[in-house]
Amino acid sequence: MNWRNRSAVADLISNSVNRYIGAWLTAPALSRIEANVIEWFCEIIGYPEEAFGLLTTGGSIANLIATITARHESLSEVFLDGTIYTSDQSHHSVAKAAVLAGLPAENVRSVSTDEEYRIEVDTLEEMIEEDRAAGKRPFLVVGSAGTTNTGAVDDLDALAEVCNREDM
Repeated sequence: MNWRNRSAVADLISNSVNRYIGAWLTAPALSRIEANVIEWFCEIIGYPEEAFGLLTTGGSIANLIATITARHESLSEVFLDGTIYTSDQSHHSVAKAAVLAGLPAENVRSVSTDEEYRIEVDTLEEMIEEDRAAGKRPFLVVGSAGTTNTGAVDDLDALAEVCNREDM
């Protein structure tokens, strides 16, 4: 079998077992299943009825989508002074997502962690204040709910309070 035939067979297998569900027209039943799962998640978490989302292939893509969404919602078309905060325990995809979203690598700030490897909230607040004074625009804090290295879970409620107070 030559390479063209192998390619055609591989494409046939891929298309039959790995359906694209990015559009309702191409896979209405699968799109509805995805929508149902997201609605269930939103209900379990307590999000409002108008909340929506999508399922991703993993955390790296989810981090990229979240970073681009936050950049789009929080910053204007000129966003090179936007600043992201995360811990030294976060997954490497957080920094990679920031760069892929067009932000300078130095705008991803690593916040120190406590003895349980959680973001030090007081330090975060100080960094945000210093960066605002320096003309940067803090817009995103990435907390972890179980890091890859240590399983650390940041105080997500405290991080949410900081973000709400700082309009991030």
